[in-house]
Amino acid sequence: VINLGVPATVDYHMLLYHESDTVQPVKHSSNVGKGIDEHIAYTPTKTGRYYIRIIPRHEGDHDDVNSYTLVASFR
Repeated sequence: VINLGVPATVDYHMLLYHESDTVQPVKHSSNVGKGIDEHIAYTPTKTGRYYIRIIPRHEGDHDDVNSYTLVASFR
């Protein structure tokens, strides 16, 4: 489970990739709207490394003042 807490002023998109394919994500968040936290729940189907990519949904979406929180939990 991966959670991204975002400031109220931004809208982000979070993608999860396996090391074997860094073009096509294995899972992505689907929350749309400024200030809405992003969430991915995924059960790995392959061993190896996974990468998280966080990108703004709109040009200029960033906040240099307020903090972001990224938490990954493994079960």
